[in-house]
Amino acid sequence: MHTASSLADTSGALRRRAWLAGIAALGLPGLPGPARAADAAAAWPQHPVRILLGGNPGSLGRIMAEKLQVKWGQAVYLEQKNGAGGALATEFLASQPPDGYNLQLTNVSLSAQTVLQHKPPGRGNVVPVAMFARQPFILVVNQEMPARTLPELVAYARANPGKLNFGTAGIGAPGHMCGEMFKQMAGIDMVAVHYKSVPASLTDVMSNQIQMMFAPVSASIALIKAGKLRPLAVSSLQRYSLQPDVPTVAEQGYPEFQLVGWNGLHAAPGTPVAVRDRIAASVAEVLDNPEGRASAEATGYELYLLGRVEFETFMAADIARIAKVIRLGNIRME
Repeated sequence: MHTASSLADTSGALRRRAWLAGIAALGLPGLPGPARAADAAAAWPQHPVRILLGGNPGSLGRIMAEKLQVKWGQAVYLEQKNGAGGALATEFLASQPPDGYNLQLTNVSLSAQTVLQHKPPGRGNVVPVAMFARQPFILVVNQEMPARTLPELVAYARANPGKLNFGTAGIGAPGHMCGEMFKQMAGIDMVAVHYKSVPASLTDVMSNQIQMMFAPVSASIALIKAGKLRPLAVSSLQRYSLQPDVPTVAEQGYPEFQLVGWNGLHAAPGTPVAVRDRIAASVAEVLDNPEGRASAEATGYELYLLGRVEFETFMAADIARIAKVIRLGNIRME
């Protein structure tokens, strides 16, 4: 397991000037030395913190907020701003003061939004704070599908071009990106069918209105255990601990295939590095324990802690991977 150990900023004068500008935005006095930087971060927070939600935070998000509230001695409240797959919450956060008092619970959809909305990293985007959980997507088919393995599914698709439909929770949703990536790597012709939600899509998979979907573990594992869906592969490079008998796409002939769901926190553009690192350290402290791990697994996630620097690197690779899929698939927001 990774921990939020990469929390120190060592990138030199440009980072220091950006940090000083952020401190000025906080309304604090001039801070000429690193000691004052540590003092400023240590004094944060001095009033309630808001975490914006673009969807359901899940039990792990709620537990994190409750524990941060205790640790910080300030109210931490969750505020729904649903719409556009989390994009409305992200746009709102980008307009907020860079002081760390407004955060967003983010997920892999943010990577696709960054590409589809043509937002180059570092240009007014929200900034990473910490990642705390991940889960793969499971390729599931309905029980009427003759294919019982991934190679059999590919063979069926090649024998029936254009007749396989895969469900998504919308353009740019993680399941859409997984499906398009698989379609491109396998060289098969499948049709994306976009729904308003994952449950709506899974309902039509089970009723054979569509044939397959890359679904979040958290939404599909109960249906798999009930025998209503057949799992063929997981989207991570390694097998998933909660479904160890399901092979990865990568081990079945597509070694470069990987895309996982994740949950993290982002802050408004320009939020000082010292404040972001304090938040990241707090997240690691309140979740890296048996209760945190159990809460993650209860919703199909694995606890996976990354600090700001590691999370930024992870997201850069995620965005590059998704950008290639979007470019090759000529995918556009409607």
